[in-house]
Amino acid sequence: MSDLTLYRSHIDEFDPTKNGGGITDEQIESGVLGSLMPNLRPRIAEIGGERWVKFFIKANIDIVDLGIDIAKPTTCPTEEVYLALGTDSDTQSDLDPNVRLYGCFEIVSIDADTKKVVADQDVSAFVKAGDTLSLYFDDPTRIGGAIVKSVNANEVTLKSFEGSFASAKYAASSLFIERLDAGDAQGVWIKEVVEPLTKPMEIPPNEFVLSFWYDGR
Repeated sequence: MSDLTLYRSHIDEFDPTKNGGGITDEQIESGVLGSLMPNLRPRIAEIGGERWVKFFIKANIDIVDLGIDIAKPTTCPTEEVYLALGTDSDTQSDLDPNVRLYGCFEIVSIDADTKKVVADQDVSAFVKAGDTLSLYFDDPTRIGGAIVKSVNANEVTLKSFEGSFASAKYAASSLFIERLDAGDAQGVWIKEVVEPLTKPMEIPPNEFVLSFWYDGR
């Protein structure tokens, strides 16, 4: 058994008071189409919009300092996904409109001297001063993380810099869970933003990569 197991919550994109809520017994399978995110409806692909999907992380061992990243952005250029911390029972209608979001971006350049990371987009909505910015190779394998000193649109300045960071392809603001005991579960939201006239990518399927890293206790 793996240290962590993912489970679905309830999904109802037509009623935010029923979307989310508690954990189900339906396990999420990596790489299985529709296991985490339901297929995008043609109408949303046409007019654009937002979707919220909640899932649960269940610990099978005692862990601390669980970091959760979107380690590689969605492969569809007209869709973005973000993470937000949930509870064991909240629904979409309970979410604060200004809920803190965590996301991923592709790196355009990195300057070791100035400790500056230049992103392919304005990241100020989901990268904040004091965050841990996790850096990833193209695989994507996590290289390590550094505390964010400041953010200015598409420029992120780090407080420290390791030489291996220079080879990073992607970077993500990390969502942290301080502690999760064996048998406990934590709710996490995914916010999907869809631009108008998006082409649903089913062949090949649209995908993104979630990364989980932690210490055993």
